[in-house]
Amino acid sequence: MKIDIRIDGKETTLTTTFVSGLVYRKYIELSEQGMLDDLTLEAREKVVELIVEAFGKQFTADQFWNGLDAREIDVVILQFCNDLRTQTKREGKLNQLPEEMKD
Repeated sequence: MKIDIRIDGKETTLTTTFVSGLVYRKYIELSEQGMLDDLTLEAREKVVELIVEAFGKQFTADQFWNGLDAREIDVVILQFCNDLRTQTKREGKLNQLPEEMKD
């Protein structure tokens, strides 16, 4: 995953190749609560906290909100959710299981 963010006035590109199972668990909880169906401010704030965690706290939630163009915030949030959902299935151990064990 990658994020382009302005921190302390400097454009920075941050990447992460590891997202912890705890972040994924919190994502599932949000999904099961229906919070991802309608991105309210509360839901956005919770996803931003997950993004901060996923990137190893290289930036804070406030830096996220201040460091992105307002027109891009929802795009980044939705891309994170999509990447987390699809990458977990595609890159995870699920693909290494025998067919009868998948699902």
